[in-house]
This record gives sequence, structure tokens and C-alpha cells, in this order.
Amino acid sequence: MSPGRRLGPGLPVAAGRGSDGVLEISTGWSGLTLYAAQSRGCRVTTATISRRQYELARHRLAVAGLSERVEVWLTDYRDLAGQYDKLVSIEMVEAVGADHLTTYFASVAACSSPKAPCCCKPSPFAD
Repeated sequence: MSPGRRLGPGLPVAAGRGSDGVLEISTGWSGLTLYAAQSRGCRVTTATISRRQYELARHRLAVAGLSERVEVWLTDYRDLAGQYDKLVSIEMVEAVGADHLTTYFASVAACSSPKAPCCCKPSPFAD
């Protein structure tokens, strides 16, 4: 599946203006972060608990010259703070699991400024 198809619904949310602050919960392999910062000029904060994804994202952003525009955090979604103009979370619903969805969506709401568009996209793949 192409990155554009996988990220699909998250792209319009991340397609803001250069002044927009975008929070991405679950960095993945940093495709959405790169798109929002490079193509749209957004300030992006992305968070992951995966050391491998954290290191790869930092490397890819440095190579692209976007380290000043993007913050990559190695932290759990429950520890996020601040309010953002837009919020995107790709394939986190499955990772969080049904027992923790209330906490997950409370974290999403706490990090979203009033009227902020949010996209929480589940995986298109069956388990």
C-alpha cells in the first residue's frame, strides 16, 4: 500500500498553514511528519514510544533539513501536554487496545485546541 493511501485521511488534517501546530501521536516511519513540515510548512510535534521510530524520524528530518520545524518526542501519548491546532494519529487505535480507548481519546481531547480538526485513523489491515 502506498504511503499516500495509508495516510489518506490524515493528509487533509495535516495540510495546514505554516503557522499551524500539528501533533502526531504515533510517529510511525515519519511520512506524515515529513509531509506536514516539508509540503505544508507546519510546525510538527510527533510522539512515539519506539526507540527505532524515534531515531529514524530524527535522521530523516535532519537529512530533509527539517529539524528546526519538527520536534520528535520519545514519550507515551498519556504524557503529552500542550494544545495543538491539528491532531493526527494513524494506526494507534489498535496499539492502544479496546480497554484503553477512553484514556487515549481523553489524551487526544486534552491536546486539541478548541475546534481543532483531529484524525484518528485505524489500520486498514485485519488482524
